[in-house]
Amino acid sequence: MSSLLVVAATRMELGFLGEDIAHREGPPLAFRRGGWTALVCGIGKSNAAWCVGQALVREKVSRVMLVGLAGGQPGLEIGTLVIGREVVDADLGVRSASGWTGLSALGFPSVSPYFNRLPCDPTMASIVEKTLQESGHPSVAGAIHTSDTVSGTVRLGAGRCERLDTIAEAMEGTGVATACHHQQIPFVELRVISNHIGKRSSFDLDRACTALDQGLRDLYSAELW
Repeated sequence: MSSLLVVAATRMELGFLGEDIAHREGPPLAFRRGGWTALVCGIGKSNAAWCVGQALVREKVSRVMLVGLAGGQPGLEIGTLVIGREVVDADLGVRSASGWTGLSALGFPSVSPYFNRLPCDPTMASIVEKTLQESGHPSVAGAIHTSDTVSGTVRLGAGRCERLDTIAEAMEGTGVATACHHQQIPFVELRVISNHIGKRSSFDLDRACTALDQGLRDLYSAELW
């Protein structure tokens, strides 16, 4: 059976899938529902890359979808679902007195032939976007940048988004994308806006998690994979 691996940093971000994991002991990877397998990978790129890499070796996985919370540009409402067209590493590169530049300045790709920008699978992204829109979910597609440290101020966040041409910020995307690209497994990132980048007072976890859970339920019901 074709299997979709659904990955999240925390159980909370898996929505209805996380309810089943909560009642299990040991690693959460073994939980399956239909053609979906759920994985809690932990926070950050390193945890994500290691856990997904292990899963791709041990499990029969044909596609991977990373889901979770994200900070968004001020124009995106809390609860908006963001479909990644590409993921962008905001850390790897060179920092000098004149600012930060990506790996292209060094000439070393992170995952050949890509430097800081890794594409999501266009077919998966289009299917997810179309399904969510037809189900009535507020959604937008674009690039999502990944950083080990989230932006602590509105100015810093806006600068990152402008420099990287991204619309949202999270902490695991390039880790999962790297593991998938090495194994030639199609990958897409689906995030929900939980706050505006750099503005902690805008956090609304309940609203964001509800929107993500509803989106996941509709994707599951659509029997896409």
